[in-house]
Amino acid sequence: MPELLIVIGILALTALVVTVVTRWSSKQDHMNEMVSFCMRFLIDSRRASEGREAAMALGQAKDPRAIMVLLDVVNDQQADQTVRKAAADALSAMSTDYRKYKQVIAELISASELQDHSRLIEILTINFEKSGAGYVQTAHVIGRAYLRQEHYADAKEWFRIAKTRNIITPFYGNQIQQLIVECDQRLIAKGDELFKSGEYHQARERYSAASHGLSNEESLRYSEFLRLACVYCKLGDYDAADQAGLHALKNGQETDMSLALNKLLQQLLDRNHPRSAQQRERIVSEIDNLATEIMEKLCVQTTDEAGEQAQPSIG
Repeated sequence: MPELLIVIGILALTALVVTVVTRWSSKQDHMNEMVSFCMRFLIDSRRASEGREAAMALGQAKDPRAIMVLLDVVNDQQADQTVRKAAADALSAMSTDYRKYKQVIAELISASELQDHSRLIEILTINFEKSGAGYVQTAHVIGRAYLRQEHYADAKEWFRIAKTRNIITPFYGNQIQQLIVECDQRLIAKGDELFKSGEYHQARERYSAASHGLSNEESLRYSEFLRLACVYCKLGDYDAADQAGLHALKNGQETDMSLALNKLLQQLLDRNHPRSAQQRERIVSEIDNLATEIMEKLCVQTTDEAGEQAQPSIG
């Protein structure tokens, strides 16, 4: 009998534990669903009243993702001011109730108020990236912070990380891709500006950053490999210019101009038919002039396209 009672007791205790765990898990799943719903509602809401309600609800959540979404709204100067105020109040409430991240939230609020984007990036990286959590919201907010600093290459890399994470946990829809496109546009525009002023090394850095991860359509629009070929010509790195020019031809970027530049580069680099010093000087001069001519045409095209479409807002 004692053994039977012990067995019955163990079974009863096991059943109780299973019931408690099941109910707790169900409650957690419900909470996660509610938090995800409120985050999406806050991001996609078209009415200020709905945005404020979603922000207030997130202020009661104990979820790191909610911190990121509220922080993003607080820093978004394009958002409705009453919604930003509600998000700021919600963050303040979280800094009191969410003990695990109490100090972190306080530091984030302080950095936001000072518009200290570098400090914001540092806090987010230390507390959410190095832990290996891998939230899409964190990468998104870090990317936006870099974008506000006009560090477009860094911003693009973080948006690419966010895009990968967003595939696993869909959240932002097409917003991240739009931000990547904005980074590419600004990198190209800045590179063109630097090229015109003769700052060729800095221009090369922008064009190189813009060339990463472009779709075929975007590659044709920006002709980034042809731009790289031209800037390498100005730097006197004709081997690199030749390689970039071949990539431009492979990707169908301004074929006529790419072929003309490629022809001159082949004449200069043809080791089977060495050129005299005078001949090399003539070809180098032609390459330099053609590179200038090509860039002038590309810059005009980019300026015209920019005038036809409104620039996205970084908030």
